[in-house]
Amino acid sequence: MKKLMFFIVYLVLFGIQLTVEQPAWFKFDLVLLYVYAMAMVYGAQTGAAIGGAAGLIYDFLSGAVFGFHTLTRSAVGFVTGYIKEQVFKEHFAYHLTAALVITAGIRVLFFFVALFLTPLADGGFLYAYLQDALAYCLGNMVFVIPVYKLCLLIAHWHRE
Repeated sequence: MKKLMFFIVYLVLFGIQLTVEQPAWFKFDLVLLYVYAMAMVYGAQTGAAIGGAAGLIYDFLSGAVFGFHTLTRSAVGFVTGYIKEQVFKEHFAYHLTAALVITAGIRVLFFFVALFLTPLADGGFLYAYLQDALAYCLGNMVFVIPVYKLCLLIAHWHRE
C-alpha cells in the first residue's frame, strides 16, 4: 500500500496539471517537479525510471510531440539523482535554482522542436514563446519546494 502512494501522488499531480486553468503569466509542470523530487529523494536509477514512466504517460495523454517528455523527464531524473549527493538539498535556494535551470533548459529544447515544426515562425513567435517560458519558470519555482517536501514526507512514511 505504501508503494502505491507514489503512484497516487503522481496521478493527483498529473490531474491537477491537466485540469487547473493556468493563466498566461503563471504556468507549472507538476510532473517535472515530481520527477525532480523523486530523484532527489531516491537517486539516479529511480529518478530515471520514474521520469521515463511519467514522461511516457504524459506523452500518451497530452498530444504533444511524442517522446519529448519521456526523454527529457528521464534525463532530468537521472541527472538530478546523480548529483543529489553533491548538493546541500535541504537549502531551499538550491531547489529554486534547480527548478529554474531545469525548466529553462527544457523550454529551450522544446523551442527548437517547435521552431522545426513551425517553419513560418517570426519575431512574434519568439516573443510569445519567451513569455511562455518565463511563466513556466515562475510557476515551477513556486511549486518546487511543496512538491519536494511532499515526496520527502511520503518517503519518510514509506521507510517507517
